[in-house]
Amino acid sequence: MIDTSGFSEDQVKAAEAIQSWVRGDLGKRDLTLGGYAGSGKTTILQRLWPLLKGNGAVAMAPTGKAGQVLRSKGVDATTIHRLIYKFKGIREDFIGNETPVFRDEGGWQTETGERPRLLVCDESSMVNTIQHKDVTERGVPCLWVGDHGQLFPVGGDPGIMRNPEIRLEKIHRQAEGNTIIEMAHRVRKGHVPTKNDTSNNVYVKHCTNNEEIVCTAIEQDVDQTLVPTNALRHNINLLFRKCLKKTGVLDIGDRLICTFNDYRYMVFNGQAFRVEELGRSNGKVVYVKLAEETVDGWNILDAWIPLQLSALANPDYRSKDKIEGTVLFDYGYAITPHKAQGSEYGNILIIDQHIPLFAMERWRYTAITRGKKYVTIMTR
Repeated sequence: MIDTSGFSEDQVKAAEAIQSWVRGDLGKRDLTLGGYAGSGKTTILQRLWPLLKGNGAVAMAPTGKAGQVLRSKGVDATTIHRLIYKFKGIREDFIGNETPVFRDEGGWQTETGERPRLLVCDESSMVNTIQHKDVTERGVPCLWVGDHGQLFPVGGDPGIMRNPEIRLEKIHRQAEGNTIIEMAHRVRKGHVPTKNDTSNNVYVKHCTNNEEIVCTAIEQDVDQTLVPTNALRHNINLLFRKCLKKTGVLDIGDRLICTFNDYRYMVFNGQAFRVEELGRSNGKVVYVKLAEETVDGWNILDAWIPLQLSALANPDYRSKDKIEGTVLFDYGYAITPHKAQGSEYGNILIIDQHIPLFAMERWRYTAITRGKKYVTIMTR
């Protein structure tokens, strides 16, 4: 039995249920653990990880950033994609363009190549239908861990977090008094933020001027700005560059976000970067040196990466327009909460604009829970 000292009653029950699952008392079927922000699911996973790992478990997450956050908390983790698909090499066409080739051969890309006895998947609310199918078809029992209050996944919802078997919905005492978490739970229940919600860690202001919003973000040195739509994201990103006096199509210091997995350079959809150096360019493609944003700061990548300029701030960009051999990025000053899922930032700014026929409660909850220390909400 693991040490459950300091656990609340519902955390103890959750830990006991997972230990029974590890022993096989539940028939080694899949098990789902859903926990709201501040309910202590990460604490449970950390405490249980030695037991899980000792019983042949492999931990994974839907994105590279989510896996990185998990590793920072002491849980070895890879991505779902890297665990399942096998890299077969680089394919070169008749004019020298290179493309990475991956194949699902039904095996596992573990360190030993052996089949895991158990799986643990964090941030399961992000797992889409195809990812879920690819994992479950392999027949290994999986503990799906996630926040059942967050947005539904892009690419089809397999329903993992619709009705989790184990639920943690009470704010743990260590999180009590955290105004960010308290605000997150209020909006999850339908509350619309107003200036009366302003506190030490949450600031709410009504503002309709995009330039004022961007200036506020720059003045407060926010780590990330979150917006509800891609159309607004494009506009806000351009305003950021204007206010920061970025005059070229791409300048040193520009924030970027990867929009498509590229295993040649080990950069993945949703990862955030900063431009460190600009290299040669032919007007369509520019080679860049990038620093990856990590939970501990910035990590400069060694490779010169070919970036397609026409993909930047282009709402009409389509995959058919991709230039062979390039890596796809967009400006990353502002992103949507879907892109931010699995990540956490010290200081965030949220543009809260109501979208008709949209799950605003889940949107607000997901956005606010990305902030660790300070959250600024600009209502429209």
